[in-house]
Amino acid sequence: MALEVQYRGKKIGYENRFIDGTFDAESWPHAETIFTILDLVFNTIFAIEVILRMAAWRLKAFHSVWINLDIIIVSTSLLQAAGFSLIDPRMIRVVRLVRMIRMLKIVRVIRIFDSMFLLVRSIQASAGAFLWSFILLFFIQLAAGMLLHQLVKPYLTDATVPVNLREGIYRAFGTFTGTMLTMFEITFANWVPVCRLLVDNVAEVYGLFFVVYRCMFCFAVIKVIAAVFISETNRIVASDDHLAVVKSQRAREDFTRKLKTMFRMLDESGDGQLSWGEFQHLVSDEVTKSWANAMEIDTRELEELFAFLDTGNGMVSLDEFMDGIPKMRGAARSMEVMHILFLTRRMEQKLSNIQRTLGNHNSTREDL
Repeated sequence: MALEVQYRGKKIGYENRFIDGTFDAESWPHAETIFTILDLVFNTIFAIEVILRMAAWRLKAFHSVWINLDIIIVSTSLLQAAGFSLIDPRMIRVVRLVRMIRMLKIVRVIRIFDSMFLLVRSIQASAGAFLWSFILLFFIQLAAGMLLHQLVKPYLTDATVPVNLREGIYRAFGTFTGTMLTMFEITFANWVPVCRLLVDNVAEVYGLFFVVYRCMFCFAVIKVIAAVFISETNRIVASDDHLAVVKSQRAREDFTRKLKTMFRMLDESGDGQLSWGEFQHLVSDEVTKSWANAMEIDTRELEELFAFLDTGNGMVSLDEFMDGIPKMRGAARSMEVMHILFLTRRMEQKLSNIQRTLGNHNSTREDL
């Protein structure tokens, strides 16, 4: 598509003398034929895909917006290929680009596309803020534009002013569309030429208007809108369930990878087992100690930690290391303590019941 646009754009430029010289068709040999064949190939592939999806979905296919869009695109492409050109086929190709949004369902599970998926989700989350911001900006610019139009209107009809000067003012503020376009230019682009046009040709007091408008509106209002965008986006993204699950999963994967790296650093013998001597490097080596503290691994009670990981053979394997360390970090360790307290209370309750039963049994024997 990009190559076809480049080819046809060059051709139009040479034919209408927008570009000096003549169009050399030999520099693009068989371009028209190649574009026709490629269009036919892609239309065929696209049609087969739609047919297969409709066969799989059956009647449910007509409830899908994407499948209905595909049906329209394929039907229009086939009619165009048969000689019934309803619209420019290049417009159809542009519509096809919209279908790339569906790729987000695939790329969101691939780690390298996390940032892109977060960006798209943020844009979706800010849709409401964008709508109301646009409405607010539009009406403020509408009010300011109509004010300027009414102020310069006498100048436009003043016959004593040279026509070329009035023409410049007219192009900027003579019509509604021209006024709104000028206001968008003042707000978001280069405001200086319009300001100079009014100050130099109408009155210097317009300079005050531009100073107030730029300082109060463009600086204050737009900054507030930007802050609301950021706040609203952060709020919605933070509450997104899928992003929370992905973030948690990525964190677990990173922690697992770091644990494996730490185990390999401690395992100096390379036998896949950590002895007590090797395990002591967890606190004697500053690098591994800092790394352990960063991962919320408490190394103050190293012997107890080694005893907790060891299953009885005096060595700690990789599986034991990977299974035990997460239970001894931060909140996980607190949960383990709570679990131990719970088991302790259950044991105390059972001992009390046993003691009570034995007491009742002894009382019965004494009565007999």
